[in-house]
Amino acid sequence: MTFFTDTEKEFEEARKIYPGIKRGSKTEYDNFRKKCKDYEAVVTLLKPAIERQKAYRDRNKNGFIPEWKHFKTWINNRSWEEELPSVQKELKFVLGQGEQDYKKVLEEANKQLKWRPKEV
Repeated sequence: MTFFTDTEKEFEEARKIYPGIKRGSKTEYDNFRKKCKDYEAVVTLLKPAIERQKAYRDRNKNGFIPEWKHFKTWINNRSWEEELPSVQKELKFVLGQGEQDYKKVLEEANKQLKWRPKEV
């Protein structure tokens, strides 16, 4: 696909890092424009959302994690808007430890994260 606009270029960068099944560049971009009327504003959200979801999946390898959706489905469902469970909620559930231990682990986890989850 020859890139004519910054929007197309940004979309292609996000499409390339998406680990699920993808179709051709033009087909995916046309679907994106058709399904997302606000595609020019949304395109900048795709890549960070994919990276967040990858990081979440990497942290939760021991739990159930469904297969990646087809990229078309990911776009059609506006999956970049999904809210992932916060680290605090996960740690309280997994650790079941005292408040002080929990705070230490939470501080360490937040240092390692590149993004910050919403507070619970």
